[in-house]
Amino acid sequence: VATIPSPPHSRAFERLLEISFEIMKSFVQSRIDAVNLEDEEASDLLDDEATLTSILELVASVGRIKYQSSCEYMQTVFDVVANQYSELCGQSISGQFSSDFRQRLENVEAKLTWIVYIMGASVGARSPIQNSEEHEILDGELTGKILQLMNVDSNFVIRMREMGDTSNRSLDLALKIYIGPHMDVRQGREIYVRLGETFGIDDQNKMLNFIVQKLFVCF
Repeated sequence: VATIPSPPHSRAFERLLEISFEIMKSFVQSRIDAVNLEDEEASDLLDDEATLTSILELVASVGRIKYQSSCEYMQTVFDVVANQYSELCGQSISGQFSSDFRQRLENVEAKLTWIVYIMGASVGARSPIQNSEEHEILDGELTGKILQLMNVDSNFVIRMREMGDTSNRSLDLALKIYIGPHMDVRQGREIYVRLGETFGIDDQNKMLNFIVQKLFVCF
């Protein structure tokens, strides 16, 4: 039986979906690689708010075209780096530091900073056209990852302050900036489904209370 070829516009749309995901994936990986290579230009970009915002908004808009694949990839990368961060936080709390603790911490924090910025921009890039129930649930999953990181980070900040380290960290700034998208009263309730199950945060008021508590600790 002969197969009926897909209409040209259908094939073009499918190709657009694949390309959009590859762009998001490549950008995330390029930021991880830049940290490993100690690329100063990429590091300096974190201090250029205008350029950074423009790039993140563009990448986030592209990433939401095939959002489920983009979210799955971001979460996979996040989990790997966040686990490394948790391990280092555990070392600081126990007082059993490895010889390369500071070097590893700077590397991991830089990677997390980029991932948090990208995830935050992705959540913030939702639009009425793309804001389906499925997308809201995906937004909730990304947000859940960040809230878990905030819990780990706040404990780590307290420990580092006890040790006399009061330096400003790019990761703290990224977490603070991430808060912005969750102050948008237009967001749907589906974003809170996963947050309610995991954190008991099932509405915007509870989200606000959580954020204020973390801001008080970290800043």
